[in-house]
This record gives sequence, C-alpha cells and structure tokens, in this order.
Amino acid sequence: MKGEPKIPQSAAEPDFRDQGVIFRILENGTDDEMESLRRHLEKKEKKPIPMKLLEMFRRFARLRRGAIDAADADTAQRERENPRATAEELSLGAYVERLEPQVREAVLTLRRKGYPTYESGFSALNVQNVRFEQAVPELQDYTVPSDLTEIFSSHGATLGVEPKRVWFTLSRPLSLAEMRFLWIALAKVMPDLKHPAPPMSLPAAAGFRNKQRRMLQDEK
Repeated sequence: MKGEPKIPQSAAEPDFRDQGVIFRILENGTDDEMESLRRHLEKKEKKPIPMKLLEMFRRFARLRRGAIDAADADTAQRERENPRATAEELSLGAYVERLEPQVREAVLTLRRKGYPTYESGFSALNVQNVRFEQAVPELQDYTVPSDLTEIFSSHGATLGVEPKRVWFTLSRPLSLAEMRFLWIALAKVMPDLKHPAPPMSLPAAAGFRNKQRRMLQDEK
C-alpha cells in the first residue's frame, strides 16, 4: 500500500549468514527469533531440529558470553591496576586475563610444556578448543590415557588430541568451573616437549608487545 513504511529485512527475517546474529538470538533472542532460527537450521541441515536441542545451544551460548565477559572484565581490571606484562605474557602476546577463564590455567600449563598455543576457549557452541600455531609432531601418534578418557566421558565430553589442536565436544552444558577442571586434567597429562613455547606470532601479539615496549620507554 502506498505510503506504508517498509519493514526492514532484519525485522522480518534475521540474517543468519552473520554468526553474530545467531549468537545474539541464542543468548537473549525472543521466542519468535528462536523459532525462526530453528526453521533456518532445519532447512540448512535438512533434518528436524527440536526446540530442546536449540535450548541446549542457548545454554552454551550464554556460557560462552559469560566467559567472554569475564575475560573482558578481568583484562580491564588488570590494565588499570598492573599494566606491565610478565615475560610469560610477552611470549603469549596478551595478558593472561585475556584468556577465557575456563581455559586460562590449561593454556599456561601447555605453553610451559612448549606448546605454541594461539587460539583457545569456545569454538563452536559445544566445542572447547586450543589450537597451535605450528603442528606438534609429538602428538601425531599420541594416545590419551584411558582414565582421562573416562573422566571426560563421565562429563558428557568427547576428547580429541591432534598435532594442530586439542579439543573436546560436549553433549550437555557444563559450568565454566567443570570445563576448567577438564582442561586442567588434560593439560597435566600432555607430554612435555622439553622446550619453551615460541612467542606467539599473530599481529595482535606483536601489537601487544609493541605497546608494552612503548610503556617501558615512557616510564624512563
């Protein structure tokens, strides 16, 4: 009808090509948006997607948001109270507080064992992940101890170790504290590579080190 305002496409149907839109809906979307997402996933996966499954992913999305918000808050406090980085943080290319809390201790343990970590925490909604900048040959034929596999299974988690990453997939939501327990248990049994982890080489890490260098120059 002439003169009737046009409804923006985003109001009629969210743009599910944008992963951020999916996360927003899962975190705090309306019932209508959740139903729209369910229909989109059914069309994409070509199979029924029960709302119960979507509600489980909503819990994962909210856990993910909590982890990110906690890391942001911890980092902001660190920058205010103690901005000078340690030698370990310079190698990491970030304050330790920048790491998601459930994986923070495990990443530090892995780096102390020589693993070139660069990406950690939530990957897909129900996947926890630590990636390495370079493949670790020692993990090519590595077998996880059976007692650790049983611990993960008892938490509804499937564990994987590959030369380029270590990860686990969850079949049910766990608290961040439970995820932290699993990460620490895994990091403890990973073989020691007998050398320090190389400094992270990503541009963000280089930028962090440059900022620290300028800070020290300003203090002189």
